[in-house]
Amino acid sequence: EAQRLQDQIGAQIAEYERSRDAERSEFDALQQIQRNSLENQLEDAQEVATALEKRLRHNEELLENGITNVAMVDDLRSQFYQARQQTAAIETEIAQLGLDRDQRVTRWAQDILTLATSLVEVSGRVGKLEEELALLSEIIAPMASKVVSTIVATGTHLHRGETAFGLVAPNAELEAIAFLSAPEAKRIQPGMTVRLS
Repeated sequence: EAQRLQDQIGAQIAEYERSRDAERSEFDALQQIQRNSLENQLEDAQEVATALEKRLRHNEELLENGITNVAMVDDLRSQFYQARQQTAAIETEIAQLGLDRDQRVTRWAQDILTLATSLVEVSGRVGKLEEELALLSEIIAPMASKVVSTIVATGTHLHRGETAFGLVAPNAELEAIAFLSAPEAKRIQPGMTVRLS
């Protein structure tokens, strides 16, 4: 189950990266179109501002010589400042394009980081589950011993504390309880060799 989760998150990261790359290409293409359009607008606005600045300077000279009136100069000054404001606004939009891309790249990086963090968390859980499984599937004898009998069959599901094997300490004296008839019991003497099967 844990491996399935790891694989699923890995697949999500790969799918996200493919989607991000496609979105990035589309975003970059659209942004380049916007940038080209804004740069053309900026060039036009700068030309208008430059032409208005020249006319304004010329009309200011004419005003000093009394050839034109103040209203004409004020009108040109107003047009010139509007053209400068438009130029500044377009420059701001061009700069904003770069910020938009930076923000989007940051968001993409955060999304990948979030998915990678999930993968690390799942990997950590997988590691803990594997450790638990190793501990739970390990049978530990309570003492140094020799297996003398098997109590469970292959494939039997055991719970903690259940007996799986009969054990005898390696140097322990063996004891056996046997049921004998009275005449057989009378023939038994201490120290006799006994064979059990």
